[in-house]
Amino acid sequence: MLGFRIVPLTIKLPMDIDDANVTEAGLLAGPRDSTSDLCTTTSIALHVFRLRQIWTRIHGTLYSNVNGDMDKTARDHEITTFRAEIDDWLASAPPIPIRTGPALSIFATQDWYDLNYNETIIMLYRCQVTGCGDDMDHEILLQCARAAGSICLVYRRLYIGKTVNYTWSTLHVIFSAGLTYLHCLWTSDKLRQETSIGETSSILTSCTMLLVVIAERWKKAAPYRDIFEAFCNRTTSMMATEAANN
Repeated sequence: MLGFRIVPLTIKLPMDIDDANVTEAGLLAGPRDSTSDLCTTTSIALHVFRLRQIWTRIHGTLYSNVNGDMDKTARDHEITTFRAEIDDWLASAPPIPIRTGPALSIFATQDWYDLNYNETIIMLYRCQVTGCGDDMDHEILLQCARAAGSICLVYRRLYIGKTVNYTWSTLHVIFSAGLTYLHCLWTSDKLRQETSIGETSSILTSCTMLLVVIAERWKKAAPYRDIFEAFCNRTTSMMATEAANN
């Protein structure tokens, strides 16, 4: 199977300007230059492009074989820089468009921005949550757990009982978020101490329900549901035993 390498490219983005203001004679108005300005017909698309650029640079900088010999100090610096950029991306999201009827999708809603932000947080820190013991940064584990938990809870609110269709991308995000949350629970004593059984149960139940519903529609999604249910049962048993012994 042929594939394409993910290579970051520096390409100038289009101007943030309404299509109607671009004519053969020239521009009829200047581009949007402040996050407080009203959206143009290209504002949301440009914001999505910026996120995709961040994803590509994260992959190229932190996960590419080209930078496999990067030392810890340099890697930590890059991660800190990316985190500031991700936070700025969320803070500078274009205003939510006014809708006159029910939304046909979650695109360009605050939930959509939040889900993509949390997904990017997990992507950024993935290389730092796969160690063990004293090498782990527990604060990063807490941040990943919060991001993963938020993804599960928001998707449950958006999709359970709704007619919105699922995609394989949705399945991937939900399953990955659930596994990330489980991994953080097993890895961090601090996280288990700071998280109530009720909160953990709510997040794991949300993820399980989502996978169950998806599997009802797509038989090929059943293994993801079964795997996650098995991991959930083992995790809740572990936490219950740990709580009983303390």
